[in-house]
Amino acid sequence: MTQAVPLKKNPTPMETVGQVFAVIRTGAHSIVTRQGKLVKLDRGSISNASQELLERFLTATLNGLIERREHMKESVLTSSFYLDPTGSRGYTAFTVLQLNGGGITSEEIEYFRAAVAILSSEVIGQPSLFAATQKLASLDREDEDYLRDEALKFLQKFGGQKIKKTVFIHLGFDDREGQAIKDSLPLIEATEVVNEVEEGFAKPDGYSISGNEIYLLRVKGHSVETRLRKPLKVATHST
Repeated sequence: MTQAVPLKKNPTPMETVGQVFAVIRTGAHSIVTRQGKLVKLDRGSISNASQELLERFLTATLNGLIERREHMKESVLTSSFYLDPTGSRGYTAFTVLQLNGGGITSEEIEYFRAAVAILSSEVIGQPSLFAATQKLASLDREDEDYLRDEALKFLQKFGGQKIKKTVFIHLGFDDREGQAIKDSLPLIEATEVVNEVEEGFAKPDGYSISGNEIYLLRVKGHSVETRLRKPLKVATHST
């Protein structure tokens, strides 16, 4: 349960929080700060299982998206808890997702906001409300397929889990409405995994620790096709 957090006599200085592409919070009122100046909290200050579950899912999936985008290899996704001490409805804590690193552009921020919109839509099993209220960036088809696949895996594992308190996902501080995730996650039947055999040559292009996957670039002739980057799940064997 998310609780109001009283300010200390000597509170942590307020920080200007930039390069934010998503905010996750619980509560009946889908309101986030317009100021971008927040007080950072220890993770022990807030405990809401649904919020933390969605945070872990978004963080792991979007870190995978960073790994897929070669020009973002120096970028880092950070997830932190903050509160807005100027809020009129109490000191509500948010999870703030940011992109950090050299060369982060406004286009990259918008790209990741569009990725969050797709993931939130897939998780609730309904068309995205973001698409009706905001102009979202267009994603590469391969990235879109990756996001939908990860959302499917998430629901196969956690589908049917109760959401005890509504969780709102916002695409940054200026998103006043947000996408509500409430009641329970959609329950779907686990599908049988079909192993596809694909022959050819490929060059290693990274490893995802969170997804336990090796990424390969297909080689045709004497050239490497950088657009055909495919993940290969690493098999594990029990002894």
